Amino acid sequence: MMAKRVFVQAALGLLLAAAPGFTADKVLGLETGYAYLASARDVAPQVGSGVLANLYFGFEIGDNPRSSSLLSLALGYAVFPYDTGLAALHDAVFGLEYAHTFFYGKPVGLMLDGAMMADLLVQAGGTGYAFGHRTRLGFGPVFRLSRRDSLALQVTYNFIIFPHLDQPTDLFHIPGVVLRYQFRF
Repeated sequence: MMAKRVFVQAALGLLLAAAPGFTADKVLGLETGYAYLASARDVAPQVGSGVLANLYFGFEIGDNPRSSSLLSLALGYAVFPYDTGLAALHDAVFGLEYAHTFFYGKPVGLMLDGAMMADLLVQAGGTGYAFGHRTRLGFGPVFRLSRRDSLALQVTYNFIIFPHLDQPTDLFHIPGVVLRYQFRF
């Protein structure tokens, strides 16, 4: 219940920030990377690695020469092909991300981020789907390309829970490496 309230408050904050007259910098981010499905108990035990792409649109909610904070809406997609020739596993996510960059005014900073997302998992050619919750944590260096552009290289960890009513919950652990380009406007 608490997570739902935080999610609603953050979503309302983003909507208010998008209102005319709000002067915070807007940030658009595009991320691509590699993910390894380290464990998936019942849904996809034979899946190994996959590729991902994420899109972020957010607002700078805190900015000073030493640090920067962003609150973003996140939308992402990943595909995990099976090693055994079965249909691929498709994963779509959407939610909120908070990213904080230390040493923001320097040529190289450090970004820490966390996200709470809804996760939809579908097997190609299958008749069902799994809907769950993803928690994402990431950290890594941020390279300032200009006053408005930056490039981040991050190590990420995703913890995904797919609850069932009558069975044990499926847990996915997905470490990964991503490259994110961000543009402030």
